Amino acid sequence: MNRPLLLAIVLCCVVAGCSVRTADYYKASAPQGVIETKGSTCSGPTAIYQFPIGDGAAGSIQAHPSPGFVVISISLSLKENRTVRLSNSEMRITDPSTKSTTQGLISNFRISVFGQDGKPGHIETFEPTAELRGSNRNPMRSIPLLGQVDSFNAAVRIPSRQLDSFMLELPVLIADGTAIQVPPIEFGRKEQTYILACVQ
Repeated sequence: MNRPLLLAIVLCCVVAGCSVRTADYYKASAPQGVIETKGSTCSGPTAIYQFPIGDGAAGSIQAHPSPGFVVISISLSLKENRTVRLSNSEMRITDPSTKSTTQGLISNFRISVFGQDGKPGHIETFEPTAELRGSNRNPMRSIPLLGQVDSFNAAVRIPSRQLDSFMLELPVLIADGTAIQVPPIEFGRKEQTYILACVQ
């Protein structure tokens, strides 16, 4: 590490009370759709995998190791009048070294509906296999792939040892009545040092 950077880190820690942390996450091995974030003063870097789901819908996935589990977060984003649902409520991961497969149950989907002032309002929840429909709940919410969307979020904890890599298999997605099978996605573990400067 060069001296100016080291001096900056030390100065930050002395003046602002920040600390050096290590972010531990999984990054998808895909030719496109992978976004690595640098984090912020209150959160560390991570990687997001985004993929299209037919016309007017997209999904995104984040994965992190946790003691005894791999935690998968999934978001399904829909333009107005587009629908999507999961064919079942299970996600599976395969350990490439042992070829063993484990699965976990997806939680209910949630969407936070913001008011016209941009402040959080009520939260709507849906069963894992319920049909999700975009209905312009959040006019100011947008993503690069689609523009304005409603985004539904869920998570799953899959029992596992600490894996260096795994293959993730999603359930079949039913988008506007059409079955879509997302190919298995390979994830590799990554660690990255960052400075946490958030005031607690």
